[in-house]
Amino acid sequence: MKALPTVFFGFFIFSICTAIAGFAALSWTGFFLGLVFSLGVITYSYFYSDHKLKKTFQLKKVMGTCSYKLNEKVAHISQKNNITPPLVYVSDQPYDQAFCFGRSYRKPKIAIFSQLLNRLNEDEISTLLHLLLSQTHHHQQIGPTLSLFIIEGIYAYSFFVDGLLRFLSGIKLSKDKKKSYPFTHLISPLLQSCLALFQQRALIYASDTTASRWLQSTHSVHRLLNKIHAYSLHSSSSPAVQYCHIFITSPLTSKSWGRYLVWQPNIINRTKKLAGHYPA
Repeated sequence: MKALPTVFFGFFIFSICTAIAGFAALSWTGFFLGLVFSLGVITYSYFYSDHKLKKTFQLKKVMGTCSYKLNEKVAHISQKNNITPPLVYVSDQPYDQAFCFGRSYRKPKIAIFSQLLNRLNEDEISTLLHLLLSQTHHHQQIGPTLSLFIIEGIYAYSFFVDGLLRFLSGIKLSKDKKKSYPFTHLISPLLQSCLALFQQRALIYASDTTASRWLQSTHSVHRLLNKIHAYSLHSSSSPAVQYCHIFITSPLTSKSWGRYLVWQPNIINRTKKLAGHYPA
């Protein structure tokens, strides 16, 4: 199962929609301007998406040996399973998360936040690395990375409309996200459709299965996913919503209308796919 055809299809649909919107506004001139704009966005995404993620999360490349021996463990797992070893990055930002990224399947990268590493034991770190490497093995990093600027653009537009609505109605920002961001929640099914153009949920299930096969333990994978998910939901700091689709589990709640902002399958479904039942 490959991610590249999905990404190409997503970019094709994006280009067509942009061109049609241009045609509706300015006839054929708008059509060609829309195509040029979409090609510009795609080119910019390809060359600068990696840099954007590194800058946003202040990622630092792990050089040589670190206290967790990440490079050594990644090299061992890669050699044992005959896969391309990814570059390893860490971040000191206060999130209990990890993700894979990279615009090329030949040069995958993984990122782990130090706060999560400090909370995991040796076996759990090994399981986390197996899970991240299984994702790069299935090229799961390509879709989220290359579609980053398109997803960011949609969120930026929806946040602008929400800000305008709050200004006109006098509503102040509050913990009630649905009340503070009504337009974003209203178009969240559209956001999920856009994510579906570039990413396959099936790749997430496939990666979980591959990691459990490498480890010869579905319980280890299930237990780690539950732990990361619980940490993320109860964390005092949350990453910006426009990046939440790239993480190993979603830090967003999947309740009520907000479930349309969550891309990753919930833990119950992932466990059922792994073990055939829940709880595992």
